[in-house]
Amino acid sequence: MRVEGYFETKNFFIHLCYDSNNDIWYYGIAKGSEAEAIGPLYTYTEEGTGYVVENGDYTYIVTGLSLSIYEGNKLLQEEPVINSHHRE
Repeated sequence: MRVEGYFETKNFFIHLCYDSNNDIWYYGIAKGSEAEAIGPLYTYTEEGTGYVVENGDYTYIVTGLSLSIYEGNKLLQEEPVINSHHRE
């Protein structure tokens, strides 16, 4: 796998990686005492939206500016990206 991007927010580390088929996969790790790993989850890009990850009722949207977590259409959490690195 090769890294597409790395993002950090106050509560999460996120890695987006390409596999050998050029599909993008999301790996997320919650920070803190309740640390939990999420992924790998299939990821797609949506023009004007960013990286979109669907996990059951939950949708994660990652941009260079923020991580947004939705349950259905309800925004549960949004955090600004405080550190990132993108493949050039």
